[in-house]
Amino acid sequence: MLPRATNTRGDRESVRGRIGGRTHEISRLIGRSLRAVIDYKALGENTVVLDCDVLQADGGTRTAAITGSYVALADALHWAQGKKLVRAGRQPLTGTVSAVSVGIVGGVPSSTSATRRTSRPTPT
Repeated sequence: MLPRATNTRGDRESVRGRIGGRTHEISRLIGRSLRAVIDYKALGENTVVLDCDVLQADGGTRTAAITGSYVALADALHWAQGKKLVRAGRQPLTGTVSAVSVGIVGGVPSSTSATRRTSRPTPT
């Protein structure tokens, strides 16, 4: 997370020298999500490294990171195919990945944006 991503400024984790548990959890979630749609034989010996930074921590960081990472991966692999860096005739991506956050508010399933609207405190 970038220092000004939240209301209170914090040190960037890379400056502190180690990542926190939340960041590690998100990293693993993104990795699992993306590995599920990669054909490793088509990818060959190539390694893809993706980096995500949270610009504003507003509750959708995991879903934004998963969706954004997939878009970056698809773009990188498209570039690699154009440069003939992946095996000809094979698509390294076997599917698409996107994420959405849902919850239950008052017994009703709700998306993140709807949850935010319904979970705001009522002025007194």
